[in-house]
Amino acid sequence: MARSYRARVDNREFLNLPGFHGSAVVNAYVEDTSERQLPIEGRRAHNITPRLILELSDCSQRVHYELEVHSDLALENSLHKLEVMITALQQVADALSEEAFLYHERQKLVDLHNAQLSDEELPF
Repeated sequence: MARSYRARVDNREFLNLPGFHGSAVVNAYVEDTSERQLPIEGRRAHNITPRLILELSDCSQRVHYELEVHSDLALENSLHKLEVMITALQQVADALSEEAFLYHERQKLVDLHNAQLSDEELPF
């Protein structure tokens, strides 16, 4: 009998905007096991381990993160990984925005400076 997996999260998205090269992708999957029955082998029941996938890829590089729920400590560690990544991503996004602003402000000064040079003063 084929298993039909239900998902709490099933997200596969390209990270790059249209027109940018590369196949950067995030792939996130968390199985919903709420309606699966406990497997019984002989007289012994076994718990169901959900399928958990978190992968990031950028062109030829791919990173797969291990996420686990089989113990309180494993779950705590998995959640910690996600919280650290979320914090780091937000910090990078904030810093990138600040640096982009400074870059564009400096570019205005560069353009103004270069516009004031006469053609004879240009080195090329």
